Amino acid sequence: MPDAATVWHHYKALLIRVNHTDIDIHYFIDDQLTGVHRANFMNQPLWIIINLQMEGSSGAPGPAGATEYYVKNIVVRRSREVE
Repeated sequence: MPDAATVWHHYKALLIRVNHTDIDIHYFIDDQLTGVHRANFMNQPLWIIINLQMEGSSGAPGPAGATEYYVKNIVVRRSREVE
């Protein structure tokens, strides 16, 4: 997100059961669908990892000094209804 330093964005991952082994993960940024991924994650632990990419695939070395990272309003909800 080119304006991530100045604007809060809304990220959502919606997991939908496909069958007894597979789920579809629908990824949204600011309520716009950005991708869908199918995986065999049924009956597996769900780990939420908030990761600040600092170097490597970003194309530049990480910061030389202190860096702040802000996250707000994290919600994990279980529902049987599709939004």
